[in-house]
Amino acid sequence: MVKETMTIRKALTQKKVLDNQIAELSSTKFVAVATSNRTVIDGLKQKDWVSDAKARFQSLNDKLKRREALANAIMQANATNTVSVKKFIGVDKQSDEVENISFASAIARKKYLNDLLQTVVLDMQRAVLQTLKNIN
Repeated sequence: MVKETMTIRKALTQKKVLDNQIAELSSTKFVAVATSNRTVIDGLKQKDWVSDAKARFQSLNDKLKRREALANAIMQANATNTVSVKKFIGVDKQSDEVENISFASAIARKKYLNDLLQTVVLDMQRAVLQTLKNIN
C-alpha cells in the first residue's frame, strides 16, 4: 500500500465514506446457485454474474484494507499529536494553567465529561419533576 499524508479530518471523512460503501457492498450477493437450466442470475448471464461477483468481492476487500489502514493511522495520530488545553482541576473550578495532552486524551476527556454532564442534568430534571409532583 502506498504511504500518503493527509489531515486527520480528511482521514475521518474518507473512513466514513468507506464505511458506507462497505455496508452497501456487503449487502450484495456473492454466492448464487447455478444449474444447467438457470442461465441468468439477477439479470446477468452466469459467466457475467460470476465476473461481477468477483469484482464486487475484490472491491469490498480493497475498501476493507483501505479502511483498516485509515483507522490505524487515525488512532496513531490521535495518540501521538497533542493539543494545549486548560488543566482540569474539577467541574466547579477552572484553571489558568495549560497542559499538553494527546488528541486521544482530549477526546476521552470530552466524551466522559459530556456523558457525566448529561447524567447530572437528567438527575436534576427528575428531581425537579418529583418536587413538582410533591408540591401538587
